[in-house]
Amino acid sequence: MLSDEKLILTEETKESDTTSNKEKLTFKKIVLNVLKLIWIDMVKFPVYIMLHPIKGWEEFKRYKKAKMSAALLFILFVAIVSLVNSYASSFIVNPNKPSNINFLTTLLLYVVIIGVLTICNWATTTFLDGKGKMKEIFMMFSYCLFPLIWSLLLGFIISQFVTLDQIALHALILSAGSILTFYMGILGMLVIHEYGLVKTAFSVLVTALAIVIVAFAGMLVFDLIQKMTGFINTIYSEIILRYLWVKL
Repeated sequence: MLSDEKLILTEETKESDTTSNKEKLTFKKIVLNVLKLIWIDMVKFPVYIMLHPIKGWEEFKRYKKAKMSAALLFILFVAIVSLVNSYASSFIVNPNKPSNINFLTTLLLYVVIIGVLTICNWATTTFLDGKGKMKEIFMMFSYCLFPLIWSLLLGFIISQFVTLDQIALHALILSAGSILTFYMGILGMLVIHEYGLVKTAFSVLVTALAIVIVAFAGMLVFDLIQKMTGFINTIYSEIILRYLWVKL
């Protein structure tokens, strides 16, 4: 009996060890996959696109090297870095009030910007025989945020040490990030839609015009919603004051 009990205990111990080893391997695999996503998809490949834009965007389009998860993380990271930059940068270069800063608003702003860029570019290039799909355009604009993220992060670090005479350095770093983002976007449109330089420039102008129209329409809708909300609140207050207040 004792030997049987020992045998059962030994088998249970082996099973528990096997289960724990499987759990360790699963956790290790998850960690390795996350590190691979961060290094290959979010650092190595965007740097390759930035240094070799034509070849990089070709691989982006033909060999599907880009990942939607990385594209979404770029939007999240640029919102986080922008928030940190606006909240904790040195007062010398930061005119923002911490009370006016909200993460969800910042994130929504970047989502709206990328979304409007994607829709406007897809809508206009459809009429110009563009070859890019909406998913590819969205991911392309998201990957273009890579230099902007690093410039904002570097700008935040530099802001902790700059003096009034060195503000130009901080502005130069932020400007460099914006210029590189624009540069990646232009060449990305050229490759994704399989355009030439002239047609790419024309599509940029048409896309910009479409964005202006959408922004103007959005402002009109927002103003209309505000007026309708104010009208409904006025009617509600009038009803409360005229009927409910009289009864009380």
